[in-house]
Amino acid sequence: MIMGSAASTVYYNLRLQHPTLDMPIIVYDLALLIQPVLMLGISIGVTFNVIFADF
Repeated sequence: MIMGSAASTVYYNLRLQHPTLDMPIIVYDLALLIQPVLMLGISIGVTFNVIFADF
């Protein structure tokens, strides 16, 4: 159920345009730049959480 609502929200937002400029509302170049760094940070954070959980 949750995945269906997430997928429909993504589909809806893919079709949206910027209110004043002639461009999509999602900047795909920026998303492609941020996503790998975000995944790396999550992986490092989870690893540190497992290692330093006793503190």
